[in-house]
Amino acid sequence: MHEANILHIPFKTTLKFVWSMVRDSKGMLACMIFCTTAFSMVEIAIPATGKHLFDLMTGAPEMGSMNRDEAWNVAWAFCALIAGYWVFRYTLWFIWLPFEVRYMKRLAQGSFARVQSFSTAWFNDTFAGVTVRNITRGMGALDGFLESVLTQFFPTLMIIAGTAVYMMISGYGVLGVLFLLYFMLFVAATGTISLKIVAPANRRANEADSKLGGMVADAITGNAAIKAFGTERAEQDSLRVMMDEWSARKLAAWRRGLSNGVLQTVFLMGQRGGLVLYSVWEWGQGRMTPGDVMYFFMMTGLITGYLRDFGAQLRQLQNNINDLDPVAAYMQMTPAIADAPNAPALVVDKGEIRYSSVLFQYKTDLPPLFDHLSVHINPGENVALVGRSGSGKTSFVKLAQRLYDIQGGEITIDGQNIAKVTQESLHQSIALVPQEPVLFHRTLAQNIAYARPEASMDDIRRAAHDAYIDDFIDRLPEGYETMVGERGVKLSGGERQRVAIARALIADRPILIMDEATSSLDSLSEILIQQALDKLIANRTTLVIAHRLSTILKADRILVFASGRIVEEGTHETLLAKGGHYRALYDAQVDGLIV
Repeated sequence: MHEANILHIPFKTTLKFVWSMVRDSKGMLACMIFCTTAFSMVEIAIPATGKHLFDLMTGAPEMGSMNRDEAWNVAWAFCALIAGYWVFRYTLWFIWLPFEVRYMKRLAQGSFARVQSFSTAWFNDTFAGVTVRNITRGMGALDGFLESVLTQFFPTLMIIAGTAVYMMISGYGVLGVLFLLYFMLFVAATGTISLKIVAPANRRANEADSKLGGMVADAITGNAAIKAFGTERAEQDSLRVMMDEWSARKLAAWRRGLSNGVLQTVFLMGQRGGLVLYSVWEWGQGRMTPGDVMYFFMMTGLITGYLRDFGAQLRQLQNNINDLDPVAAYMQMTPAIADAPNAPALVVDKGEIRYSSVLFQYKTDLPPLFDHLSVHINPGENVALVGRSGSGKTSFVKLAQRLYDIQGGEITIDGQNIAKVTQESLHQSIALVPQEPVLFHRTLAQNIAYARPEASMDDIRRAAHDAYIDDFIDRLPEGYETMVGERGVKLSGGERQRVAIARALIADRPILIMDEATSSLDSLSEILIQQALDKLIANRTTLVIAHRLSTILKADRILVFASGRIVEEGTHETLLAKGGHYRALYDAQVDGLIV
């Protein structure tokens, strides 16, 4: 299954996924199955032992005179069975707890790692809130699924089958067969309704639930834009429309589930009433003892409880499967950008970058953005990329990071094809200073040291000093331990950019990519930051998406992009003298910005 937003997968695929989460705990699983089997058998034995004790105490004709010693022995056996039931039951739960922690941890780590491996294109097309909700809901669903199967569904089947077998070998053969057939009919009817009628409604309700979660997360994340444009009412209206869809789907699913519950109740009333009436009839005909009648009363109560729970278990099981489908689908999807088998790590000695006849298109139904593009960037060269929006500058640097795969040609760093080395080593060879820095809701120190978590506080302070952010940090009450807020909302644009520059400084990578790192700074701050950037650029191969003249002037070479082609290249002076595309961009400059 290729990387895509595919959330509907076959039932057997979901089951395989569940097994992959627990197969490393086979020993614990076997112990729990043994405990479940044991307490189920004990539950079957309790009514039978009660029947024997009741017959002894009532002096049933075929028992002869009352045998007090035997009655006491049976009574003690009855107590032992009750104690044994709880011993096995609690042993199951003591094993279950570490088992539960293990598989939930495995799912969270596995799904998180898989989602992280998906391409930039996938993240661009997917609501972050939906993904988070799918993973967290999947954790609960896996827990509910396994708990239902191991502690409820499996013992229910054991009780039903065991009771039918006991009835057959105890002189109630026909009744045992009828009981088993009745149960099979119950399972077939309720199972068909649950899978064919209730499940589709639940799936549609879950889709609406995921969309609702994604919409709320998107609105909360973009709250600044909502307040800036006064669109609170519009967002509330959008939520109202989404809630109408959600409530309609949820109500339909709940109604179908309730109707299925009514049908199950009718089955259970028929089963319980039929067995009770039958036992009284047989007693009246002299073919059953009081103990037999008591057994049927106890057994019908036991079976009814399990069958009643069975219906709820089946519905919950289906709900859990529906909730697990998205996470299981994630684990089945092949990342669009994947490492080649046995890919080596990238080793960067010089930092030479070469694009050779590169063919690239974002989608197959779109014309290529780059068609046989060839560029050679020398080690340590500072190259500025200029051009109008949509000309290909950002795509050019994203391809160097292999955030997208090319359809033809190759891109090499120091002679190594980046498609044939590990993505991790490629990304760890490149430092990025984006135009809109991505900060985490962590401390300033953690954000600065993000690319090198083991960095000392001295290293962090040095990087902050070189990025001219240290004075600002020192004035904060909590200093470097200040939390920056989600996506760094507590900082200004310029402050976020300086933190990003400090992060790149402390990363100390051989290749640097900058998307106009001074665009959010005032002129005075830009002068100071430019000095830090001079240190950052030194002895590194640098690609700069340039908008400001100050950045372009320092470039060793300028590449001018237009419609996915490099139409001009050279130094600032040479290109100005040429009077072509670059000159037109230069003349269109306003307040130091290139349009």
